[in-house]
Amino acid sequence: NAGRSGIAISQAAEGYGIEGQAWDEMLRDMHWDAAAEVAAIATEALLAEPPERPAVVNINVPNCPVGEMDGWRHAQVGVLPPRSIVDATLVPKEGHQGAFHVEMAWGDPVELPAETDSGIVERRQVAVTYVSELVHDPRDDLDGVAKALDGLLG
Repeated sequence: NAGRSGIAISQAAEGYGIEGQAWDEMLRDMHWDAAAEVAAIATEALLAEPPERPAVVNINVPNCPVGEMDGWRHAQVGVLPPRSIVDATLVPKEGHQGAFHVEMAWGDPVELPAETDSGIVERRQVAVTYVSELVHDPRDDLDGVAKALDGLLG
């Protein structure tokens, strides 16, 4: 991180599967201006008052105008998606040879924990998670990845 802090902003995408993974049809109803306003305010504040130790401020914004947001909360990183994928099918994209849409079949919605970033955004609040230093994780349970890369790259 070179001793500098940073901000990551995510805009929620609604109406289907996994939050944040929008595609063409879903982009029409996005409130990008709201996420941009939240990003600008947070960035200005971070620059005006940088923390002593560098951090990444991860901000997840609900898909609604700022005036319809119900505040903000500190969040934990969530690990559950709002729905799981039951099936995915490639469908040819008309007029674009070799290109495809992915049609998803989704499982039942789950109630996301209220303290997680996804759960907070689901409740129309801005979720803020502070991520500190990245550290090396000397794991020995990822041998399959190492073997696959060795096979590919030698």
